[in-house]
Amino acid sequence: MKSQIDLSVVIPVYNEEKRLPANLDKIIDYFKKKKLNWEIILVDDGSKDKTWAILESYKHKNSYIRLCRHLKNRGKGAAVKSGMLQALGKLVLMTDCDLSTPIEELDLLTQHIGQYDIVIGSRRLKEKILGRMPARYRTLLGDIYYEMLRLILLPSVKDTNCGFKLFSQKVIKPIFGRQLINRWGYDAEVLFIASKLGFSIKEIPVRWSHYAGSKVKLTDAVVKTLGELMKIKINNWQGKYD
Repeated sequence: MKSQIDLSVVIPVYNEEKRLPANLDKIIDYFKKKKLNWEIILVDDGSKDKTWAILESYKHKNSYIRLCRHLKNRGKGAAVKSGMLQALGKLVLMTDCDLSTPIEELDLLTQHIGQYDIVIGSRRLKEKILGRMPARYRTLLGDIYYEMLRLILLPSVKDTNCGFKLFSQKVIKPIFGRQLINRWGYDAEVLFIASKLGFSIKEIPVRWSHYAGSKVKLTDAVVKTLGELMKIKINNWQGKYD
């Protein structure tokens, strides 16, 4: 069955009843214009609003939509892992529900996936195109985080946290089967594991806009993510990614 699906799209969602329908329609419209076999895997990470009901209504109308549900909130990293390990496509895209990176940017990533195992969108390359920007303090905290990330874990990757990443199917199980972080630091962990296993990673500048409605306090997120970077380092010392 894997050979029958060209591309899987994995989208983690949590309490997204307001923007989910419009953004999911944009994704579906984009892929309907493509000459390939595709699927969308939506992972509800314990939503408390009407998100699951909306997802079920889309599934009933669209055979290419698959659903996964966490009855309790386990973290975005856990939701991504659940979706990625179920993906059947030759290529697997992870993207955020808010479409901060437009789905059309996939065209840029697919141009490089033949030469690399993983192609990731980046907001920190000179050629990136930024739309609506976050407040200055958010940018400053982001700069601090990425400098720490470079020093502690991944000196070669400029932007781990852009939620727009394309993977070859062959790397999915080796990487996500080893993933241990369920929340803040999962992006860095996934790319660290990929690098450790010798998979090639290419960063591509993409369009990106900041949208209001974040469900986390940024200062808490930065502190907790830095703590999880150290967890990744310790996990590696203990051989948990071998």
